Amino acid sequence: MADANTMEAPVQTDEERSKDEFFKRLALIGEDMIAAHGKDFAIGALVLLARFLVEGKELAKPSEPNIGEWTKGTKPA
Repeated sequence: MADANTMEAPVQTDEERSKDEFFKRLALIGEDMIAAHGKDFAIGALVLLARFLVEGKELAKPSEPNIGEWTKGTKPA
């Protein structure tokens, strides 16, 4: 029988780790938006994004950097 003090955290799947990483990135973006433009802007921007996702609208143009390129400061070829 396992002792409550020695219980280990459950092992995460690759999908769970990936989702956690996206939530962390979203949290950082949210904090940046709040710092730059306030809480109402951040909420509005995220709600608008959710609406675009539901409606299947294009989120970024192919000429715009993806998040990986954006965080590295590079642009797509």
